[in-house]
Amino acid sequence: MSSSSNESRIILAIEAIKKDPKLSVRKAASIYKVLRTILRNQRAGLLLRRETHTNLMMMT
Repeated sequence: MSSSSNESRIILAIEAIKKDPKLSVRKAASIYKVLRTILRNQRAGLLLRRETHTNLMMMT
């Protein structure tokens, strides 16, 4: 499965949660087939581990 497909599903899940406040993170993760922890972290504004590593490498 490509990462762009996964990232687009994460974005769709976040948008669905924003549109429907009753929709839980767990349910959205299940519907869009993404990991609940990644979805939770993305909503909190945390970067993915690979993005953090890339940003650190660009600093040096």
